[in-house]
Amino acid sequence: MKIEKVHIKNIKGIKDLELSFRKDNEILDVIVLAGVNGSGKTTILESIKDFFYNKNIDYDLSLIHISEP
Repeated sequence: MKIEKVHIKNIKGIKDLELSFRKDNEILDVIVLAGVNGSGKTTILESIKDFFYNKNIDYDLSLIHISEP
């Protein structure tokens, strides 16, 4: 399974962030999160993990599309 896009709102210091993991109309195989300390890298990864474990997440099911290639 590959993640195509992530949209995070109001989690810790992230107010509204949308990340696309596509390039040239293909979903990327490798993604690197880089930034200075305190920029939100861990919050992004924890948000993705929490989503898959249904933990502390308030999400709109109409926006979720999960499919395997």
